[in-house]
Amino acid sequence: MLFLDDGISMDTGNANVWVHNNDIFYGSAGGDADQAKGHGSTDLKKGSTYFTISYNHYFDSGKAALIGLSESAEFFVTFHHNWFDHSDSRHPRIRVALFSCSFRSR
Repeated sequence: MLFLDDGISMDTGNANVWVHNNDIFYGSAGGDADQAKGHGSTDLKKGSTYFTISYNHYFDSGKAALIGLSESAEFFVTFHHNWFDHSDSRHPRIRVALFSCSFRSR
């Protein structure tokens, strides 16, 4: 809660990571209009691969999850049983990826 940049940021070559069973709330307000609830909750980019994002609760996030940025190689991410609860966008936002997803909403 109230993280300054990204709540969880996997940037530049991370591999074989499991992000599981977290409560991720809004971040600190940024300078841009779309950052009133923070920069981003979960960002996976720049060569990071083989991720499982499961059973996390994204609550009142401005930007929940960004996957991929400027990747030129194939990479893999699985979202499973995450709850996007009152979050505004990026549920998740996929830029470049092979992707499987399971959503829970209320």
